[in-house]
Amino acid sequence: MHAGPSGRHLDRSRSVDASNRAVGHVRSRDRAGERSKRHAPVAAVRLRVDAGLFLIVLASIALRQPFTLQHAREKVAEALRNSPHFLRVFYAMTFAWALAFAAMVAADLLTT
Repeated sequence: MHAGPSGRHLDRSRSVDASNRAVGHVRSRDRAGERSKRHAPVAAVRLRVDAGLFLIVLASIALRQPFTLQHAREKVAEALRNSPHFLRVFYAMTFAWALAFAAMVAADLLTT
């Protein structure tokens, strides 16, 4: 024990312990900041990938070759491949993918 300026006895171990807790709190906040800095590049990559996929889907629609169509043509009989209904279905599926990728880009922008 140590006598303080007021003449009262102070327990140094308590004040040192409180000081260490305060420093530990600051350190844990610093570590949390470091973690968020490490995750920032991941979020940036995710945004670029999602935006790239969105642009690919839009380009495939603009070029009149929906990106889902190639896979379907490999699996479906030739008689069905050339029907207008078949093409409409795959344009609809490609638009659905475009909406999904647009939503992912929007979510990435909100969390970045």
